[in-house]
Amino acid sequence: MRGLRGLRAEGALRVLCVLCAVSALFAAVPTGASGGEEHGGDGARVVLLPEARAIVDANRSPQLDVSESQLQRFRESLYHYSDFSDETAEKLRIPDKMYVPADSDSDGSSGDWEVSPDHATEEVEMLFTALRFGYAGYQFFGGDAVFGAAKEAILGEIAELSSYYDTIPNWRYSDTVAKHLSFVQDSHLVFGNRSLCEHLRFRFCPYYEFRLSADGSYRDLGGRRIVAVNNEAPSEYLKPSISADGEIVYILGVVSSERHQATLLELQFEGGISEMAWLMPADEVRYVNEKAYELTEFEGLPMAVCRTFRVSPETSEDLSAFVRDAETLRHEDVVLLDLRSNPGGTIQYGQEFCRRLAMADPGPFVMTANLMTDTALVLQMNRQEEINGRSDWLARVREEGDSLMDPELPGWHIAVSPGEYVQDTPLILVLMNGNTASAAEALIRCLRSMRNAVLIGTNTGGALLTGNAGLLRLPYSGLVARIPTMIWMDVEMRNLDGVGYFPDFWVHPDAEENAAAFVREYVVKRAVSEH
Repeated sequence: MRGLRGLRAEGALRVLCVLCAVSALFAAVPTGASGGEEHGGDGARVVLLPEARAIVDANRSPQLDVSESQLQRFRESLYHYSDFSDETAEKLRIPDKMYVPADSDSDGSSGDWEVSPDHATEEVEMLFTALRFGYAGYQFFGGDAVFGAAKEAILGEIAELSSYYDTIPNWRYSDTVAKHLSFVQDSHLVFGNRSLCEHLRFRFCPYYEFRLSADGSYRDLGGRRIVAVNNEAPSEYLKPSISADGEIVYILGVVSSERHQATLLELQFEGGISEMAWLMPADEVRYVNEKAYELTEFEGLPMAVCRTFRVSPETSEDLSAFVRDAETLRHEDVVLLDLRSNPGGTIQYGQEFCRRLAMADPGPFVMTANLMTDTALVLQMNRQEEINGRSDWLARVREEGDSLMDPELPGWHIAVSPGEYVQDTPLILVLMNGNTASAAEALIRCLRSMRNAVLIGTNTGGALLTGNAGLLRLPYSGLVARIPTMIWMDVEMRNLDGVGYFPDFWVHPDAEENAAAFVREYVVKRAVSEH
């Protein structure tokens, strides 16, 4: 087996252009000189005071490098193909008349809105063959045994429905498939118009604030010591936050399933006093800007607001400016980076922003595996309207794909992308919420490897396990499946889909106001020798 040295020697992951579709992304974005004045320019840097520093450090992984055993675990999470004789990739191609853009929110269903039981059965077989050969998370979520059981359950339910339906409504058909694939905690795997992933939301009580005393106890603003919450240690329910005046406080909060509408907590104070606290969901405000990116100012601090990384004729100039402005922002002492409601898009913008801001390559080592099967290539080709109708596309890309395949894992290309821990950057206060996802979370992953990055808000959406979703449109119902052909993990080896990254400080909804006040209370400037 090729070890880490061989994989790292490949450098950044080489992927077929059809899988990336981001050629010449930064051709119009000039790169500044690699040398030059550090931020601040006076031999000093901004640092967090110890209380704030301890909270941030507790929310970071101490490990950046990947071990041989972790790489082996990652490889074991990939499906091992013995042969490809069962592939039926050509059947998965979308005819021109059935083309659906990859960024469409439609479920793609036909005008009839129904399907016969026989056709539904045929489509289910097609779907699960596509998942086996085209879904990068297939083995990660159980492989043949688990997906096979799901398929049989779906077919059994279709047979039952056929006893009282001549044709099955698409909504019922879609519900059946989604229900039996609910074990897949992957935000990028979509069937119909729904993600199969269950998402967790932050719930909190805005009426209590606690402070951590020198003796390790928590006391409310009236000085009362809380001894238990629901008969458990208070720390299980108290999360670090920032008050309106910028002080570090602790608030009552939990992260729980969207299905839980509310949570009631019993607070037990010293002296036998009990009170009830009602936790309410943090409203997921969707922040909308006319521009994909703009550089503004908030209370004297530069504020970079980026609402999407999706590339289009309307956004490309703004996103290029986002990358370019990193070279200016790196000379600032403090930067607000607002990623709230950024659903993601193309990861290269965030990666290049980090590189130019840090003048380094921040981030953990990341293990990436791209499927190079015919099925995966067809699913990707289905996303590109201009490819439809060509007869030679598969032969052309298969030859290049074969040269990239892992010799011990046919059908896969695997690489390890290096990263590093960066100390000398501006203090970056990152604002995030439950609508921050995918490529925006990939940017947060890089920022977490910068010592001076502080995450403020609520947990992100959680859509980072997979990517490069291809397109399958089922021939009779017209329902669309979006099937990720890439899986990647960093050294933490955790699936964060539906959960997301947790902030260092849980603040909702006035994150920018509280962040600016936090700077005044917990950020100081010191000479480099004092740091």
